[in-house]
Formats: sequence, C-alpha cells, structure tokens
Amino acid sequence: MPNPRWPAVAWRPEPTRGRLRVGGADRQAFLQNMTTNDVRTLVPGHGQPTVLVNQRAGILDWLGLYAEPETILLVTGPGCGETDTAWLDRYVFSEDVTFSDITGTTVLYYLTGRDAESVARALVPDLGTFAIADARLDGHDVKLLGTVGLEGPGYYLLGPAVAASALSAWLAERGAALSDSDHTRWRIETGVPEVGAELDERHNPWEARLDESVSLHKGCYLGQEIVARLYSYHKVQRYLVGFDLPRDVPAGAKIYADDQEVGAITSACPTEAGAIALGYVKSAVAEPGKQLTVVHDDDRLPATVSDRPFWAHLDRKAGLAPSS
Repeated sequence: MPNPRWPAVAWRPEPTRGRLRVGGADRQAFLQNMTTNDVRTLVPGHGQPTVLVNQRAGILDWLGLYAEPETILLVTGPGCGETDTAWLDRYVFSEDVTFSDITGTTVLYYLTGRDAESVARALVPDLGTFAIADARLDGHDVKLLGTVGLEGPGYYLLGPAVAASALSAWLAERGAALSDSDHTRWRIETGVPEVGAELDERHNPWEARLDESVSLHKGCYLGQEIVARLYSYHKVQRYLVGFDLPRDVPAGAKIYADDQEVGAITSACPTEAGAIALGYVKSAVAEPGKQLTVVHDDDRLPATVSDRPFWAHLDRKAGLAPSS
C-alpha cells in the first residue's frame, strides 16, 4: 500500500555515487568474473543490480551495471567509486579492459515515489525495468537509468555537470526534494540496505537479502564458491531484518534473545511512534513478530522483528530460493 507520509514523486542529488565506464573488448567477460549477477545476459539498453564481493564473499559494493553500445556503465554505492575502480583494476592482467571515471564530469539524481514512473516515462516513454536510455532535457544529452526504488520503480537521471541546474530545476517542477534524514527513514521503512551501514565486508549477499543481485547459474567469479556453498547447504547464519522500537538507538547497539547476543543495529531513526531500525540477527530469530531486546548503555529496550517491503517476495529461510 502507498504510504501517504511520502511524496508521490521525490528526488535527491547523488554526488557521492561513482560513475565508471568500463570499456574494451573483454569488458563483459571481465565483469562476469568479478560480480555476482550474470553479466552475459546484458545487451545495450539493459542493466542489472549486482554485488562486488571479495574472496570470502564479503560485500564490497552493491551497484548497478548498464550496457551501452561500447561500454558498460557502473553506478556505485555512496563513496565507492575510487575503491571499486582500484579493486577491479588489480584483477586486470592481459584482458582488454579500460576504466574511465566520469564522476567529476557528470551529475546524478535519484528519482523515486509511487508516481516516479510516470515522470520517467514522460522523458523516456519505453523505458524498461533496470534499463538505460538516452534522452534530451533542456538542450542537454542525458541518460535515464532504472534502479531500486523506495516505493515503486526508482530511476537515476545522469547528465553532464554543466546541466546540473537544468536537471535539478526539471526535477523540482515534478517532485519534492528528499532530505538526507527523510531518505534514511524511507529506506529503513522499505528495507533497502546502504553501503557503509548494512553492506560491508562482514556480510554476504544472502545475509543482506540481495537475492535478486545474485545468479546461481553463471560460472565462476571471485567469491562464487562461498556464495554457492552458503546457498546450497543452507549455511546462512544471520539475516538483515527490521525492528520496531520504543525510541531511537545508535548504530552498533547490541541485540539479545534470552540474554544471548544475537546481532546488532545497523541503521535507526525516530518516528512518531518510537523508532524503526535495520540490523542483522542470527537466522534462528529472524522471524517477523519475534520479540528481542536492544541494549544501549544501561537501557534494555523491547524490539519487535519486522519484515520490510523490499524483502516481501524473498524466502527468509537460509539458502532457499525466492518464493513464487
């Protein structure tokens, strides 16, 4: 159900998300060997979410890949542009692969909300899901990219840096600017994880509920053996879940079940009724409605495990495929 708290169309600048073009004849095969999704399926005009993991399947970044005629465009997580580039570059040996960082010469805006699709289709009428398409806006060449939304589909609007004023004005005429605090609350309500909060090397894609960014039918890639083994043998030990709390707590607050530590809070924010949060807990207690305790300083606060829309179609049991 649409949440009346949030605007029908909302937007925000995304200056810290890296924009990287990967070129060269081997670009697709190289990224196939470096990320969790099946890059072989990408044809120009199409994209996919994927995860960059290390050798132990720890998450380095959750990013979007978009196939262009001569390159693959990567939109990284916040603050991950330089680190992703360095990580990928260290694994280039004899492959014909090039990297071009266009972050400094471009601007990127995020568009979301229950009516965001109608705004996007006014610019690109035939845009598909997680697709990339060219458009013209106020005399500038821009690109519209599908991505994860907080309510309905989400989109990135990418353009040259000189077009920043024109793009922000166009968006302002069609939606409400989204503050950092509102973005945080909305993504916590929805269950969308963020690099640096929920996503880091301590967690793997299954724990973070990034099932749709992982292909189980592709060949080898860095970290693939562990990702596949966790799935096949139902070895996922913890899950990202939501919490309803009586008041706000900081990230890092410990979570207990029957006096046993079972996890920690990763993000939280106050609400009119108390607070909401995201955090990881052991899989045995990762069930909606489960009553746990959050401990911060000397306070012990009741915490109710809550599901989130972003995970609604996924199975909560370790290593099982998404529910039909």
